[in-house]
Amino acid sequence: MALVAFSLVIASVVYLLLRPPVWLRRRPTVPEIQPRLDSDAGMSARDGDADPEPASAPGDDDDDEDEDEDEDDDDQDDDSPVTTPRPEPASPPIPVFSLSSPSDDSTTMPPPPRPVRPPTLTPFPANNSAQRAGPDRLGPSPRKVLLEPGHSPLDWARLSGPGADLRGVPPQTPLLRVPPSMLRAHTGRRGKDAWTVIDGRVYNVTPYARFHPGGVPELMRGAARDATALFRHVHPWVNYEAMLAACFVGLLVEEPKVESEMEAMD
Repeated sequence: MALVAFSLVIASVVYLLLRPPVWLRRRPTVPEIQPRLDSDAGMSARDGDADPEPASAPGDDDDDEDEDEDEDDDDQDDDSPVTTPRPEPASPPIPVFSLSSPSDDSTTMPPPPRPVRPPTLTPFPANNSAQRAGPDRLGPSPRKVLLEPGHSPLDWARLSGPGADLRGVPPQTPLLRVPPSMLRAHTGRRGKDAWTVIDGRVYNVTPYARFHPGGVPELMRGAARDATALFRHVHPWVNYEAMLAACFVGLLVEEPKVESEMEAMD
């Protein structure tokens, strides 16, 4: 029995030495790890030398040459000194002209506010309303008559041109001194001429009666009397001196005094 127990102890010690448990295994140190790595690398190199390299395709050689050239270029680029790019001179901005208005809200004015009440047009006053301006009752009536053919203002200008004598007195008669009594005798009725006075000048208006735009009755209102006020009221803009130059008879004078018989005897 003692021999069997001793043999079991010897067998256990040998087993522990051959296969020690995990908790008895010693961790390798750094110097021990490095030789192991070197031995592993040597074994892989030998394996690589033993295996033949596969033949490369023609395209692979070209790719290798291109890669070599790229690597050479990269090496040259790396060897060349690095230079800082020079800044380009700043050029002024080119103005852009546009016909369209800027869209920036800050440059445009806001629209005016809408009126609370829309504007309305005042209706036109009625015909019988007091707002209508009444007719000018003091001014002359714009009444014109239809003149006969050949009695237009141009015809009168041609008839009363330079050298014409329409006075109604014998030729070569000088200008008359017309008293009021002589003026009242030329009424234009019963075959007599119609004389009128404008600003102290006596005119025979009979030849002009059929050329008057207002008609013969309107012109006869100033016959045989001083028609200065009437003429100024109706048409003060007319140059009567030039228009009636051929009808100028004379000047209006005061009535001469009649001496009594007693004054004649004295």
